[in-house]
Amino acid sequence: PTKWLIKGCSFLGLTRDLKRVPNFKIQRAKLTMQFKNAEQKLAQASNAEDWRQYLEQEYEQFSQSMNEWTELKQQWYQQKREQFSEATQELSQELHRKWEQTAIHSRLQELEYALKIQSKRLESLTLQFAS
Repeated sequence: PTKWLIKGCSFLGLTRDLKRVPNFKIQRAKLTMQFKNAEQKLAQASNAEDWRQYLEQEYEQFSQSMNEWTELKQQWYQQKREQFSEATQELSQELHRKWEQTAIHSRLQELEYALKIQSKRLESLTLQFAS
């Protein structure tokens, strides 16, 4: 009921940026609790050795699935990091290239201004010689 109240508040605009728990994590938590409940019931039951072995096999398979999921999730995060790193590197190179272009452009403007000033000085010198 609490999650429904919070979701309802989001429709009214009272909450926002709600985070959702992935379905896989919910299923994992449910299975973990089911295994714990089954173990408790088997501990109380007599003559349950066959069931215990079956439960252990199921738990082993569950653990393998969880390990595989964890590895795949890590691979996915690694790929995302690499993509982000590549994008960041490309952006950095682009910014560096633009900075160099800006620096060159600024230097060209400085030289043009210096040439203009030099031209005026030469003009002034020639006028002084003419007098």
